[in-house]
Amino acid sequence: MTTVLALVIIDKVGRKKLVYYGVSGMVFSLLLIGAYFLFGESLGVSSLFLLVFFLFYVFCCAVSICAVVFVLLSEMYPTKVRGLAMSIAGFALWIGTYLIGQLTPWMLQNLTPAGTFFLFAVMCVPYMLIVWKLVPETTGKSLEEIERYWTGSEQREKDLNNNKLTTEKYRGATGGFCMAIQKNVSLPAVPLYLSIIKTILWILRN
Repeated sequence: MTTVLALVIIDKVGRKKLVYYGVSGMVFSLLLIGAYFLFGESLGVSSLFLLVFFLFYVFCCAVSICAVVFVLLSEMYPTKVRGLAMSIAGFALWIGTYLIGQLTPWMLQNLTPAGTFFLFAVMCVPYMLIVWKLVPETTGKSLEEIERYWTGSEQREKDLNNNKLTTEKYRGATGGFCMAIQKNVSLPAVPLYLSIIKTILWILRN
C-alpha cells in the first residue's frame, strides 16, 4: 500500500521533498525506539509503543526512500551507461545491507539496543544531507535535461530551473515506478530496514 501511495504522490510532492519527509520520520521513529529501550522499563511504557513506532518507521521508509532511490537510479544516469551504473549502484546497496546486517548483533551487545537505534538514527542524517546538496530535483524534467545537468552543459541551470517542460517530457512516476517495480522496489532499499527488523526480533527473543 505504501508503494502505491508513493506512486500517487511522488510527482506531486517531488523526489527530494519525499526523501526529506520520509527520512525525518525515520529519524524520529528511531530516536523514540532508542528512548524506549533506555527509559521504557523504568517508566512502565507498554511494548505497544515499540510496535507503533517500528511500524511508523517502516511506513516512512517504504513511502519515501525505498521508492525514490529506484526512481532516481532509473532517470539520473545517461542512457549509454544506465544499465551498468544501476547495476553497480544496486550491488553497492546490497553490500551495505549485508554489512550492517552482520554488524547488528555486535552493536546490540556492545552498544546496547538503545545505542544501536540511536546510531541508526544518526546514520540517516548523511543520507538527507547528500540528497539536499548533491542530488538535483528531477521531478518534471526530461531525461535530456537531467543528462545535460550531469554532463556540465552550459544550459543545465536553465534546464533545471525552467518550469516549462520540453516536448519530450519524461514520463514521471509512471515510467520510473514501472522500472522500480521490476527491480523489486518492495524489498528494503536501505540497509537499516533489514537491520531494524532483525534487531526487533532478536530483542523479543531475548
